[in-house]
Amino acid sequence: MIIWTGWGFLVFVIGFGFALITQWLLSSLLGNEESWMAALGYLLSALVIWFVGKKLNSNTNKTRLHTFFFIPFEYWAIGAVLIAIGTYFTQY
Repeated sequence: MIIWTGWGFLVFVIGFGFALITQWLLSSLLGNEESWMAALGYLLSALVIWFVGKKLNSNTNKTRLHTFFFIPFEYWAIGAVLIAIGTYFTQY
């Protein structure tokens, strides 16, 4: 079963990649690990997902969009923000 079309798989790569890298970088600099670090990564990924998705889907003809789970690429930015909010209020 294919769950993305075009470059849609990058939603997953960008989202979790930013969260992991941000949390790793901030925890190594500050010496502790807190939930706001991953939340910041998800917020940054939301910005990237929105702008990359808008760019990718504006250059295509409307018969083939870049989607992930049948949702256009750029709308996953809303999901990344919601994950960031949930992560921020979650304690380890």
